[in-house]
Amino acid sequence: MIPERINGDWCGLSSRWKLDPTLAQRLTAMAARAPFPVQIISGYRSPEKQRQLKYEGRPAAPVDRSTHTSCPATGADVWPGIAVTRVVQAQLGEAGTIAGLRWGGGSPVDPQTGIPSDWNHFDMGPRSR
Repeated sequence: MIPERINGDWCGLSSRWKLDPTLAQRLTAMAARAPFPVQIISGYRSPEKQRQLKYEGRPAAPVDRSTHTSCPATGADVWPGIAVTRVVQAQLGEAGTIAGLRWGGGSPVDPQTGIPSDWNHFDMGPRSR
């Protein structure tokens, strides 16, 4: 899908990206809090797409644990509408955690910056099996 700027239409966001409605509401709250525009770049992924991303070396959980492969998805990837710096990453993370989202999907966190390696991923917590 083409990246989409997150605005107040959480219901449309939920439908278009196959997101859990609570996730869509929280992403909308995060985007409203962020000091820059925020776009969604990935919501639901098929198991095949998830495996492909893992094969390409992208940060991607196994299909049975990914919050992208549940339907509706309980995880999403976003992108800031400005140049990416550590400050921007931290601001995005803060906005997401305040909105009630888990930042980074459980990926390793840089001990010096506190920024997860999968910094643009937000979800509602680990997927139950």
